[in-house]
Amino acid sequence: MKSKLQILFLTLFLATAGYAQTREAQEYLHQGVILAKENRLEEALKIFDSVKIMDPLYAEAYFNSGLTNNKLERHRPTLRDMSIAVYLDNTLQEAYYVRGLSYYALNVTDSAMIDLRRAVGSDPANPEKLYSLAKLYESLEDDDDALEYYAKTLEFDSTYSNARYNRALLLAKKGATSDALLDLNKLIEKDSLDAQYLFGRGAVYAQMNSFYNAILDFTKSIQLNPEDYQSWFNRGLCYYFTRQYVKAQTDFEETIRLENNYGLAFYYLGLLYMDKNNFEKACESWHAAKSRDNSESEDYIIKYCKSN
Repeated sequence: MKSKLQILFLTLFLATAGYAQTREAQEYLHQGVILAKENRLEEALKIFDSVKIMDPLYAEAYFNSGLTNNKLERHRPTLRDMSIAVYLDNTLQEAYYVRGLSYYALNVTDSAMIDLRRAVGSDPANPEKLYSLAKLYESLEDDDDALEYYAKTLEFDSTYSNARYNRALLLAKKGATSDALLDLNKLIEKDSLDAQYLFGRGAVYAQMNSFYNAILDFTKSIQLNPEDYQSWFNRGLCYYFTRQYVKAQTDFEETIRLENNYGLAFYYLGLLYMDKNNFEKACESWHAAKSRDNSESEDYIIKYCKSN
């Protein structure tokens, strides 16, 4: 009888000791969560690491460590933490989502697809998760599925501007320029001072050969963000295609000033010089383009430049 009581007391002591340790770990974990909310991320990570030592089977410690590493864009530590978290507790659905994001960032697309599809399956009305899956499909050039999930994102959150903008560009890529303009117009109605939206609409107008509308949008984009060389270059193209060559040259030269490695700007500058019969300057521009990996200039160099 005595031995049975001793075993019982020993069992209760061990259970109580284990509970106390878990309670201490919980309290310490709470401190780490507060630090993470205050954006004191490195301090929070130290706390979470201590909790892992206190209680190596505490899934929430790994989960919160993973969330913090994800905020710091440390993708491999995030993968490690979230993998352990779901191994210890496979009901932590958010851990699959965050792990999927890290797989995506590391270009491990097969694993990213598994985790993100699981995340969407467990939370099918979450716009952020739907958007992440859409971006993954787009990165894999699965345009139809990407469009489907951008549409679902907007179904649950019509104000999700990144989803609308990305869908517009994808629609334009597929030739559905009218639908793309509908999305871009909605974005610009909401925020008429967003240079990115104006640039995007300008690009769609240019694709439709509506060059004067494109010039208006690129001009507004330049006014809002004068350091964006792409806006200068694309406006220069529109000027070039509408035979406004002086303005085109100014824009191509400004493009080169802002981004000296942009070979396409040198190529078109060479075409402008050729139209002026200034083959010395044209060849100089085409050689500069070629040295910047622009293959289009090679035929012109062979045909018009003596030294090749």
